[in-house]
Amino acid sequence: MTRILLRPSSAPIWAKCVGSHVLEALYPEDEDSPKAREGTAAHFYVTEAVQGRVHGVGTLAPNGHPIDAEMIEAGAAFINDVHEALRQLGRLEGDTSVPAVATPYALKVETHLTMHALIHPDCEGTPDAYLLDLAAKRLIVWDYKYGHGYVEPFGNEQMLCYVAGVFEAYELEPHEVADLSVSIRIVQPRNYDAAGPVRQWNTTGRVVMAEIAVLSEMAHAAKAADPPTQTGPQCRYCEARHACPALQSVAMAMVDVAGRSVPRELSPAAVGLELKMLTDGEARLKARREGLEEVALAMARKGTQVAHWTIGHGKARERWAKPVGEVFALGDMLGVDLRKPAEPITPAQAREKGIDATVTALYAERPSGAAKLVPFTDTTAKKAFS
Repeated sequence: MTRILLRPSSAPIWAKCVGSHVLEALYPEDEDSPKAREGTAAHFYVTEAVQGRVHGVGTLAPNGHPIDAEMIEAGAAFINDVHEALRQLGRLEGDTSVPAVATPYALKVETHLTMHALIHPDCEGTPDAYLLDLAAKRLIVWDYKYGHGYVEPFGNEQMLCYVAGVFEAYELEPHEVADLSVSIRIVQPRNYDAAGPVRQWNTTGRVVMAEIAVLSEMAHAAKAADPPTQTGPQCRYCEARHACPALQSVAMAMVDVAGRSVPRELSPAAVGLELKMLTDGEARLKARREGLEEVALAMARKGTQVAHWTIGHGKARERWAKPVGEVFALGDMLGVDLRKPAEPITPAQAREKGIDATVTALYAERPSGAAKLVPFTDTTAKKAFS
């Protein structure tokens, strides 16, 4: 029988819904989707740069996706925070080259860890970076999130798995762990939060070990026979949400609730309760809808007709269709500076500076946006065959 790993990246799901582990294994994440490829390339840039290997715009990541200016700009938050942590511990003196290992501390980047003893024999994964300094009784674990959806560091199950992995890797005894200062850091530059791009949960090894014990219970439950499914906010990120009977049942029930007529007079308790039910149900409906949309889109791309739906394309952002040198030459010829660090300004910004739209039209393009599912109505059909 094929071994199915309990991946830390999925821990926020299987720790709340133990049945998701088996279901998600049937529907693995598409690592070749544009979003996944972009995220992998962004991670490659920061994990390389933090070790002193800085790649410029246009460099291809190992998966073939190019590094772009936004990845470089966003990645600075991760790189700076790692280097600042080293400076605070007196381990980095001005330069930006960081050794992979040094004594008496260890900075590890993209290092595989196992959590076999503390969580489950099938639990293992790779954190983006961690810094362990036993002399200073300090552990910092970083995770870089290039997506836009808010990720909370407090009690983050993925990060707790990584902390457990560090404890195991260095064979730390309970008394060494208890008073350890632990900082769990989510670096998310493309989610704009008042706290900034780096969010922290600063706690102790004693607190973390209690959380890891609970996580271990959930991991073993997920590996038991016929683990039950449980709906909740985690459904939105579950790869099996389109095939989950529990989520389907809850979603359909909430549709019925939403369709009920509302009495004119409700007590404050009734108002609060139904509002909570509808808010929770709305999140579950969204998770179910998004899962079905992905399946329907995949079917439509293969030419399978999906009742009531078809493929449409939005408009992507306008971009230059000519090489960078030609764009710069155009601006120089017209007396307009089209340069900004590493790449030209956008066509829209060029028009704002006075370049005529008919000229930018010769040098720019607006490609089709990403494929999306759109309702197939009578109007849609008429447009398609007119």
